[in-house]
Amino acid sequence: MASSYSFGISATLAVLYLFSLVFLSVPHLSLCQQPDIHDLLPRMFGLPPGLIPNNVDSYHIPDTGAGPFSIQLSRPCSVRDPFPVEYAPEIRGIIRYHAVSGLMGVFVPIPNGDFVRLTDINVSDDGERIVFYAWGTSQTLPAQIFQQVPACEDGEAAALQSAV
Repeated sequence: MASSYSFGISATLAVLYLFSLVFLSVPHLSLCQQPDIHDLLPRMFGLPPGLIPNNVDSYHIPDTGAGPFSIQLSRPCSVRDPFPVEYAPEIRGIIRYHAVSGLMGVFVPIPNGDFVRLTDINVSDDGERIVFYAWGTSQTLPAQIFQQVPACEDGEAAALQSAV
């Protein structure tokens, strides 16, 4: 009888050990929460936090300081201040210090009222200005207007993304 009791404890410990190995090795099951991306943008990439709305569910950014990134929002959304922007539920591109290229999932209006994809973002060397590129043109704005994280409102970006 004693031998089956000790076997039961050994089997239980083995199962707990295997469970803990699996649980701790799967990133999405981690008990640690990701740092707020709005805190990481300035620190890791020299980008102001207000480039991304407040409804971020999850994200993946490169550990090396440059490379592909993706940001998942809880829903498509619109931002009206400091200027109109539509965000799709997923934002992707290539990020490096002071720059984002190949941007997908972010749309800005053009003079006729249509929305086009914002493709690139560059911050000046002194960090004072941001240049936005869309539809073969660019617009330069002061970086300080992007220090506040914008509130997300219901948006039309899901329809816009399917049109691109």
